[in-house]
Amino acid sequence: MVNLLNLPKAYVEVLEVLQFFPQKAYIKIPTEKIKFFERNKDKTYDIKLKSKEDLRKKKLLKETKIIVIQIIREYIATSSQRKKIDDILKLNDKKGKN
Repeated sequence: MVNLLNLPKAYVEVLEVLQFFPQKAYIKIPTEKIKFFERNKDKTYDIKLKSKEDLRKKKLLKETKIIVIQIIREYIATSSQRKKIDDILKLNDKKGKN
């Protein structure tokens, strides 16, 4: 379950995560999407990721992970990658309902 109160903090984290995307992937994300995150982020929440290792070690919000997966699925993934993502999400959804 997504906690709507966490979304402004998640937007801060998403913007941090996006800095580690390769440029070829990042430019596929609509500018309006990035601007939305910037406008709606929690201006008091601070998280700094200095490396990909930081990215792996930090405990990111569930909402952040969901948003990043959506971005990858919608704007970056190929059709075969999108299908794999969908299959994983369906499997996780089934596991969550049991």
